[in-house]
This record gives sequence, structure tokens and C-alpha cells, in this order.
Amino acid sequence: DLLPSKYFEVDFPMIVTRKLHSIKCKPPLSSPILELHSEDTLQMDGHILDSKRYAVIGADLRDLSELEEKLKKCNMNTQLPTLLIAECVLVYMTPEQSANLLKWAANSFETAMFINYEQVNMGDRFGQIMIENLRRRQCDLAGVETCKSLESQDRIT
Repeated sequence: DLLPSKYFEVDFPMIVTRKLHSIKCKPPLSSPILELHSEDTLQMDGHILDSKRYAVIGADLRDLSELEEKLKKCNMNTQLPTLLIAECVLVYMTPEQSANLLKWAANSFETAMFINYEQVNMGDRFGQIMIENLRRRQCDLAGVETCKSLESQDRIT
């Protein structure tokens, strides 16, 4: 069987709360989950949805002990081959926090691949406007210096 045994999605607790609210309130989102699970195999509370094939977890990737605890609670099997995908995540973390996350992933899973998609060329006009807009909304890009160019990203690997 080549299908993944389970999908895990991790986001900030506040974002997960909104996602779970949407799942609960929208039958096209809730029906596929509810149809596949009895009440005893589906757990859904404010920051976690856990089912046999899918889990959504509210956690801060900078707090690795909390992340690991919640993943274990949702029965993540670290012995299985694992694909970790980070999409525009590490730019919000300091380079040290990003490195800690990558070390944790490398040490936690027997066989894993990490795919990372980040912004690049943050020094161009588009990047500067994006940074200014995010700062106006009190959203700091702690790792922005690492995303200035392809060369700056290479230096941290």
C-alpha cells in the first residue's frame, strides 16, 4: 500500500481553531471525515482534530516539546517513512529556531524527507512591500535575513 497511513497538519492554535470551526460548520468539509469514523475513533476539540487518517494539531513549531507531545497524542509513528513539508514557515522563525526544528525532525524520524518552500529575494521591491505590510500588522519575519537571496539561504545549510 503506497498511500500515506496518516496526514498530520500543524499550525498555530488560533489558526487551527478557525480551521476546525470551518470543518464543523461546512458539510463538504465535515462529511468525509464523519462518514469514515465513529465517534470513538474521531477526536475533535478546540486545537486538535484526530482521526485514523488525518490530524490537525494546534502547536507552535518553536516549542518542540509541545509539538512532540501533541504528535504522539495523535499516534504519529516515527518509524514510518515521513515526508515533512514546510510552506512559508521558517521565515517567521529565527534562524536558530529553524535549525532546532530541522535537527528535531532529523533526530525524531527513522526515515524522513523535509521539503521547504520559502520566500526568496526579499530585498527586491516586491519583498520590501511585503515586509512593510506584514510589519504594519505586527507580523515579524524573524528569519527574513536568511531569505534575502538564494545565496543567503545556502549559507545556513
